[in-house]
Amino acid sequence: MQQSMVSNLYSQLMRNIIIVISLILLASCNSHPPCPITKDDLLQNNQGLVYAIDSTNPNSDYWDVGPDSVRGGHYSFYKDGKLKEYKFFTSKGISNYSEQYDSSGRLTKLVGEPLVHKGAGLSGDSMVVRYYLLTLNRNYKSITFSMPGHKDTVLQLERDSSFSNVSLVRYVVRDLGTEKNIKGVFKIDYENRCEPKDSRILLDSLNLQYKQN
Repeated sequence: MQQSMVSNLYSQLMRNIIIVISLILLASCNSHPPCPITKDDLLQNNQGLVYAIDSTNPNSDYWDVGPDSVRGGHYSFYKDGKLKEYKFFTSKGISNYSEQYDSSGRLTKLVGEPLVHKGAGLSGDSMVVRYYLLTLNRNYKSITFSMPGHKDTVLQLERDSSFSNVSLVRYVVRDLGTEKNIKGVFKIDYENRCEPKDSRILLDSLNLQYKQN
């Protein structure tokens, strides 16, 4: 009799534990509120930056026009037009960022950071460092670049003309008359537009060496 009571209590305890774990997992999956992005949003706000992969299919995926046929964003949608998945590709078949949504518009999976691309190039006697930041459901509160021994530089976002739902920040290193080591840290303070209290900091180090030929 006593052994049976112990067994029943143990079984009830295990059921309660399973229920608690299930509730925790459910709460975790629902931590992001529904905040749908639609195909209409994409086409209205990114005119000339995207195209339908199959123009005869109303449920076609969309791709960034981009500077080439490889780099850029890729969008898949549910039949009702809500965003299902977004990926940013840096080379053929290779993405460095992705996010997935359920049918209600709730973010269910995120891989990578919203710094989806970066580059640098010479312009006269200056070097221009470019950072490309994804703006899907994000607000960028401040972006600074810090170099040892220098005052922090506050950088401004500008809309990019190559990629959809992406903004660009530039840092210019001037007077490259001699060899230079360019070292510093970009600090990007941003939040989820659907969760204003979800503030995050992204840090990215820069280490470039310039030598005049």
